[in-house]
Formats: sequence, C-alpha cells, structure tokens
Amino acid sequence: MRLIRNILLLSFTFISFATFAQKNLPTYDAKWLHFGISWGLNYTYFRVEHKTNFLYNDTLFVVESSPKKGINMGIISDFRMGEYFNLRFIPTLSFAQRKVEYTFVNNKFQTKTVESTFAELPLIIKYKSDRYKNIRVYVIGGGKYSIDLASQAKVQIEANDEIKPRLYRANWAYEYGLGFDFYYPIFKFSIEIKKTNGINNVLVPENHIWSSEIDKLLSRVILISMHFE
Repeated sequence: MRLIRNILLLSFTFISFATFAQKNLPTYDAKWLHFGISWGLNYTYFRVEHKTNFLYNDTLFVVESSPKKGINMGIISDFRMGEYFNLRFIPTLSFAQRKVEYTFVNNKFQTKTVESTFAELPLIIKYKSDRYKNIRVYVIGGGKYSIDLASQAKVQIEANDEIKPRLYRANWAYEYGLGFDFYYPIFKFSIEIKKTNGINNVLVPENHIWSSEIDKLLSRVILISMHFE
C-alpha cells in the first residue's frame, strides 16, 4: 500500500507541474516514432475454474487465488498512426507470483505460491484525446503473448521437490486500460493502469490434489505503469 501511495503522490506532482507549466514539446506528437522506457507494479493472480464434479469432492472445499505483487520493466516503441491513434510495442520482462489457496473440508488451509518470470510481447492500440496544455488522456487495448521463462512444465520432478501446480510456458491474453500523458520540456511522462486477461488454460494437468480438482487456471494481471518517452 505504501508503494501505491508513493506512485499516486508522484503522479499528482507530475500533474501539478504539467498543468501550470508553459506548453512543452509542442511538436512532439507530429513525429512518427518515439522510444522510451517503462516501469510498473503488477498484481497477478488466477481465475480458478473447478472441475464439473468438484461439488462432490469430499476433501477440498474451495480453491481460490489472490493477487501478489511483482514488477515490470520494458522498452517502448511508439508509432504514430494518425492524429489520435498510436501503435505501441513494449517488450517487457515481468517478475510475478501467484497464490493458489486451498481450503479443505476439515477447515485446514494451505497456500501454494507459483513464481514466474515472463518475457512479454504486447501489441497495443492507443487512442488519445485532444491535448489540453500539457496533458492528454488516453485509452488502450490490444493483445499480448507471454513466455514463462520459469515454467516447470517439462522439468522432471524429484522425490524431495515441493508439489504444486505447474504451468505451461506460453500464454495469450487481451488487455485494456487508460492513462494520462504529461508533457515536460525534454520528455513525456505517462501513468497508466491496465487489466490483462489470459485466454488459454496454463495449468498442466497432473494427478495430485493441488491440480487434479482444477479444470483451468486463467492468468489475470492488474498493472500500474510509469512511462518515460
């Protein structure tokens, strides 16, 4: 919570300077190509879908997932497509953790944490408003392909290894969000919030209690990003 508060405070500071400064970078939006860097805080979790016979299970009561924090770092390539549209490609390295929480019928509770390191390849359309002084608002939407570099899907499990859900390497997703651009004398700063919904099931089916009662695990991410271009 402290980190989120600091991000919001920093954003308010940028908004204040952008609002009262003279018009900065007046020809910025006329250029067809920009580059930059991105840093973000992610909250990653699963949408858990139980098997159809889960209600008849006499061991597990419920399987859930709750968000855990991670970080994103990316490089921005922004292509101007017109007055209001941009095409953005932001290859990103994402460090994430997901918690899968199991509640048993005897009220016993246990959590399995799955760690992932993603190489992400998002392709995003950005639709932006007219510029007011040094501020624009925008919305985004697009798709993303991710490769989990820490995937254990093909790793041989040893006898002393912890048993937990294993995930496939590849994940497809769609994403959407909104943000604000703030123009300064030598750079443009943006703050953005985005939701990512995985499309494909990432769970490797296995015959143990931590996986056998789950039909699908679908990736979900809430990402708060800061861009410097």
